[in-house]
Amino acid sequence: MGVVVVLVLGGCTSAGSIEDGGAVPGMRGLDLPAIERLTITENGEGSPTDTNPPRGCQGFMLDEAHVRRFMDEAGEVDQRAYMHTLDWSPCHARGRIDFADGRSGVWTIRQFRTGSILFDDGGQLFLFCRSCTREPFAR
Repeated sequence: MGVVVVLVLGGCTSAGSIEDGGAVPGMRGLDLPAIERLTITENGEGSPTDTNPPRGCQGFMLDEAHVRRFMDEAGEVDQRAYMHTLDWSPCHARGRIDFADGRSGVWTIRQFRTGSILFDDGGQLFLFCRSCTREPFAR
């Protein structure tokens, strides 16, 4: 006696991949205050927990214009999307940022177009820049 299993799929659609403009769960528009001061303290770095960092991290070097453009064009994502949906890269740049509204903190931007700001008051902001597709960012 055989068993027949019939699987019917209907009405299923895909939002598309993130790279193709698909939905990023929890992504919202972002309207940061003007940046008053921006410094870069790390550039082309690999993850400190990676004992064998990728050689390509030296190619991920950001200047102030890259960082400002990222902050202007990025959207906010929730922590779950940042940690579990978006691609992660050990290659990053980091520095300090001061905003016109008095907030300040440490920014981190990763090669695969993700980033974060850890504010001095303990708040966090997770970012994704869909339009940051030119060098030095990886698409």
